[in-house]
Amino acid sequence: MMVITEKDALPPNLRTVVTVGNFDGVHLGHTRLIASAVGLARSRGHSSAVVTFEPHTRSVLYPELSTKLLTPFAEKAVLLEKMGVDYVFRINFDDAFQRMSQEEFVEKVLFGRLGATDWVMGEGHLVGRGREGGKKNLHFVAGKYHIMVLTEPLEVAGEAPVSSTRIRGLVSEGRITDASAMLGRPYFVLAQRTAGVKVGTKIGFPTLNFKRPGGGKVIPPSGVYAAEIEIAGDAGNADCGGINTQTKKLPGALYFGDCPTYEGRDTHFEFHALSYDNSVREPEVGESVYLWLHKYIRPDTAFPAEDALKAQIAADVNNINTYFL
Repeated sequence: MMVITEKDALPPNLRTVVTVGNFDGVHLGHTRLIASAVGLARSRGHSSAVVTFEPHTRSVLYPELSTKLLTPFAEKAVLLEKMGVDYVFRINFDDAFQRMSQEEFVEKVLFGRLGATDWVMGEGHLVGRGREGGKKNLHFVAGKYHIMVLTEPLEVAGEAPVSSTRIRGLVSEGRITDASAMLGRPYFVLAQRTAGVKVGTKIGFPTLNFKRPGGGKVIPPSGVYAAEIEIAGDAGNADCGGINTQTKKLPGALYFGDCPTYEGRDTHFEFHALSYDNSVREPEVGESVYLWLHKYIRPDTAFPAEDALKAQIAADVNNINTYFL
């Protein structure tokens, strides 16, 4: 997969099937569009392209609102690559771009840059300055450039459409299982390894430590989670694309918090694998891995003594092992 911007050169005869949006979370509604675009592109012998915006359009259009993200760009790119997308066109959503009309967007971006032949979009999706012109005009403009518009229905959970806003709320409340149902996968965190202080090893539960992600990432409440770690076969880095896609997942207990039983710790992640697998190498300090959160187990707690903490971790590990059986 190639991540491109407005400045990157592309093949002169490029033909693509595109889909456009913020795609924060890459949830079930998004994956319906992306999978449709990827499948159609392959059937036509074209490339698939996802057009997405940085920063999130809402943070520019409504700066007074807080815009926490389910998937900062590096995470979003990882998920799109796993779906088989060929190109991710990262557009800088600035004042100049948001003044672009529907026709300018179609002409300059979809037709001019990407050679789009087909555009897969969701119900109600609009682009262009102030979303002017409506859906009817959007179809007319796309037709002028011989771009076929295909509309996919909304993905529904319960009585309402699946949305990034709903999922953000669920993750913030620690309702990881409910969030995962709308994501179509466990909650994803791209985490960079950092050096620990070896307390876990001392009490019989060795862990790998990871920094709290930045970039406005939505992080669930402090506590213990049933999770998996995915580690590359070759050393990667914290940037998108730094992790080899040939990976293996290991189940385990994931802790997030500042270790209130002790003092002076920053909030961070710690992962304890349920079993040792000598075919999986240990990530280096500074390297990034994928953490997949399945289920919230319990809240963070300060224990009166280390023995009490050790007993609780043993109970957590047993609970999580039962979950993954």
